[in-house]
Amino acid sequence: MRLGQASVPNGAPALNVEAAEPAALLVSLEDDSVPLGLRVDRMAAWTRGFLSGLGQAGERLLALGDEAEAILRNLESISHGAEIAGDAQAPAGGEEARVLQELIDYLLFAVEFFRSRLA
Repeated sequence: MRLGQASVPNGAPALNVEAAEPAALLVSLEDDSVPLGLRVDRMAAWTRGFLSGLGQAGERLLALGDEAEAILRNLESISHGAEIAGDAQAPAGGEEARVLQELIDYLLFAVEFFRSRLA
């Protein structure tokens, strides 16, 4: 697996942050017709794949320092799935939508952070 390449379950396309703009991640996460729980599952699966790809950077990843380490810890938490209040089968609304958007924004930040330093 190349840096940033990850597969997402349920038919969503594979993403490669080297070749695609990070905004491509939004395609499978911001579709309001997809139940919240499924979007959270997709986000966790994509993050696991992204972390796996980052691991292939080896020593270069270790050399990025404390900020990178903190981001990796946050990504690890996201990769285990997020607990967002409300019915997991319902569309996101209100507080759930805000929390999901914050997580998406953080993933986009993390993708850019590592892409700019490892590409």
